[in-house]
Amino acid sequence: MKKSLNQDVSKLKSIAKNITRINKFFDRLGIKNERDFAEDELAQMSCALCLANIHNDKEQLREETKNKLLLNEIDLRAIRNITSHDYENLVQSIVFKRCVRVTKPDVLSNIYDVISLLEQDEGRDGVD
Repeated sequence: MKKSLNQDVSKLKSIAKNITRINKFFDRLGIKNERDFAEDELAQMSCALCLANIHNDKEQLREETKNKLLLNEIDLRAIRNITSHDYENLVQSIVFKRCVRVTKPDVLSNIYDVISLLEQDEGRDGVD
């Protein structure tokens, strides 16, 4: 099945939503540092799931869309695999560090910029 601009926009919005969720978890649970994170199993589980979802959505993007993302610099594959198959061995310090990286403002801003570009392209080309 051909991947479309529309599908990419939908996946990018889902990625942005999961990044926003991580920010909300940190805010609501008072996570300020790695130690806070290590002491909160709810934060660990919630954030690991969000990171796995981000990875899954990113993998469904067209290559040309993926190549525009700062998110490509952040390795989420291992977290997704361990979360799905061997959660007990997930190293929480790695999850915390990936959360910090994906929630940097420039990553989310980049995602919204790519969404805008794709929506403009879709309007111009009428491509699906």
